[in-house]
Amino acid sequence: MNLSLSIRMFWGIIFGIAVLSTILYILQGGFGAGQGKFDFFLGVLALPWSLISWPEYFYKRDYVWLILLPLFLNSMCISLIYYIIVKIKR
Repeated sequence: MNLSLSIRMFWGIIFGIAVLSTILYILQGGFGAGQGKFDFFLGVLALPWSLISWPEYFYKRDYVWLILLPLFLNSMCISLIYYIIVKIKR
């Protein structure tokens, strides 16, 4: 598998997780602080970023903490890994 295909596959996984998280979040009507029927799955899909203690600003907005922040951080990690691999291969 070449590098370009691998990167596209990882981007697809990252956005797929974000879409699935968004669907679960909407179906549940928000995050239920552990009481909702999809809270466990939302927490797992947000790993490992959901384990970090974030400022209170993020916790007041569940969608940011559970979906947007993991999407952004995972995207940054994949971009950084791709950049490093391209630099090493040159």
